[in-house]
Amino acid sequence: MDSLATSYQKTLEKKLDGAKALAEWGPGRFVTTNASGLIVENPCVFNGKKFCYRPLGRIGSKTIRLDGLPFSSSLEKYIADLPENSNLSIEKASDRELLEKLTIVTYASENHFDEVKMMLITWRRSQPTVRIVFFSMGLQDTQMKELQTLCNVTVRRLDFDKYPPHVKNFRNYAFKIAVMRESYLEFPFFFIMDTSLRPTVPADFLSFLRASAKKEIHPFAMTHPTNRSNSELTHFGMYAYLDIVKTLNNRRQFEAGSVLIRQDPYSAEILKWAILCAFTKECIDPLERRCNVTRGISSCHQYDQSMLNILTYNALQEFPQWESKVSHWPHDKANKVRRDELWIGDLPKEILCI
Repeated sequence: MDSLATSYQKTLEKKLDGAKALAEWGPGRFVTTNASGLIVENPCVFNGKKFCYRPLGRIGSKTIRLDGLPFSSSLEKYIADLPENSNLSIEKASDRELLEKLTIVTYASENHFDEVKMMLITWRRSQPTVRIVFFSMGLQDTQMKELQTLCNVTVRRLDFDKYPPHVKNFRNYAFKIAVMRESYLEFPFFFIMDTSLRPTVPADFLSFLRASAKKEIHPFAMTHPTNRSNSELTHFGMYAYLDIVKTLNNRRQFEAGSVLIRQDPYSAEILKWAILCAFTKECIDPLERRCNVTRGISSCHQYDQSMLNILTYNALQEFPQWESKVSHWPHDKANKVRRDELWIGDLPKEILCI
């Protein structure tokens, strides 16, 4: 098959029949008429919003619409009001203006506290004027207060009670999409990244910002490529909800540890389906084991990373103006991974505002 929705999808479809399906879909579904003239529920539309992922698929000379399982209409509140455009005008902005418009967003749990401090210190020293927003996922009150002394750093707690229960499981990385969603609603131009990422030469970082501002790269730009294809690093269960043709899925997977995002119809399309998948456990975290080992090579499902690559490569078919920009990927000199760099001890006084 050229489409990657497999027999696994048929298994899941059994969950969506009869009364149970209607209960899961909830009231307010649009109705349609089937071939027999009977009025039936349409599981893919609720309050005018689409809940089945149907990307374009090109197979040879044919163009088709792929079809994924419906997401629950109870998730509608999470995708409401995602801005497609903003009043942000940065195409002709100076470097200083770009830095004023940018927000760096990061997140971490208590066991990464020393890594958090190192990340914030290095970014604060490299880019002292850039606004940084840190989302705490369980830091102690004393740790929160310490970070709040840093200049131009806002510290928040991610409210897990607002999200489905499985988002609290850090191992499926759904929390990253919760942080991304809250950031997208508030910031027109932001760089979301893991706390293991450090700035490189300022000129490289500014070059990346300029490329985004001038629309030379995608509005939803991942930066670091892996040496594996997306198909090697994705559990087949995800395809039941997010289908993709093999030719696209065989492209290399990009890491999701840092993404530069501008509010844009392209970004809104990716984020909508990322939210629906991340907040559906069977999509972001399919059953069965995470890793397979073939000929000594381990292929492990990458959760949010696998999902965002599927959505990105499919979105390029919907927005062909960005497909031509693929050659501009990656801008992997904008930052670098340094998980071994920790800061033990008090924060340096020169970057404190107390």
